[in-house]
Amino acid sequence: VTGGAESLPYADGFLDCAVSVSAMEYVEDIESACRELARVLRPGGIVVIATPGVSPIWDLALKLSTGESPGQYADRRQRLLPTLKNHFATDQEISVPALGGRLFRLYTGVRLRTRA
Repeated sequence: VTGGAESLPYADGFLDCAVSVSAMEYVEDIESACRELARVLRPGGIVVIATPGVSPIWDLALKLSTGESPGQYADRRQRLLPTLKNHFATDQEISVPALGGRLFRLYTGVRLRTRA
């Protein structure tokens, strides 16, 4: 089955869990994607997201490794986590590396749950 995050090809409450690794930051309409995830997840369903951090070091690594500009994400990297947290309850959040704060954050992982 294929489909976009903003229009998932599943019935309401069809999934127990959804996982996205380094993909949600490419979704144009994060709000719609969150509503779709909430729709297709059963009550208490889980969303696990791993996404690149928003940091000057990550921007430089992206540019050096791929030749691509961080501008390809527009402001979606900055909006992703706040938008997810508006739609879902946060069970756990992990930053990699754990130390260094925003400046050195390469990845963030979150485990979220649908709200009752």
